[in-house]
Amino acid sequence: FVEKGGTLVIEGGVNILNCSTQAGTGGSLGSGNGATLGSGIFLNTNGASGAILTLAPPIGETTTISNNISDDNVNNLPGSASYTAGYGGPGAGVTINGAGTVVFSGDWTYTGATTLTQGTLRSNGTVPYSSLTVGASGILKGTGTWSQDVTANGTIAPGNSIGTISFGNITFGNGSTFQVEIDP
Repeated sequence: FVEKGGTLVIEGGVNILNCSTQAGTGGSLGSGNGATLGSGIFLNTNGASGAILTLAPPIGETTTISNNISDDNVNNLPGSASYTAGYGGPGAGVTINGAGTVVFSGDWTYTGATTLTQGTLRSNGTVPYSSLTVGASGILKGTGTWSQDVTANGTIAPGNSIGTISFGNITFGNGSTFQVEIDP
């Protein structure tokens, strides 16, 4: 858990897989204040902004996340079973700020922004609710899907060699690079 206003920084080569969380405050499991049921990393905003997960692997190191990253706003999106009008907020976010590589293959369903300041993000999962900003020193690779807006000021390099990455909308800033690998 990362509570509202809190920051969790993960540095070095780390593998996060096959983890799960269960919590609640009475009644049925998965309901009530502070409740969660799922797997992966849960970012608790409690309706406010501020919970940030920072992944900062140093050069030559890889952090791999094979499970989901979610926040408490994801169950409050219009159309969900537990949607409550007026609840929510900007959601929790993820910052990637290390010269190494972050690899993910799960679903990142948190609702705050994703910022890739430096290093490489190998995105092989689905990110339906988070926008992404790729900084000038960032490289986005992989075969994943980003449904929200992507702003590229760094490098976009689809695939894990040759491959496709999908975006809802993408804007390339001055000095950005679109790097394509071809099969001769």
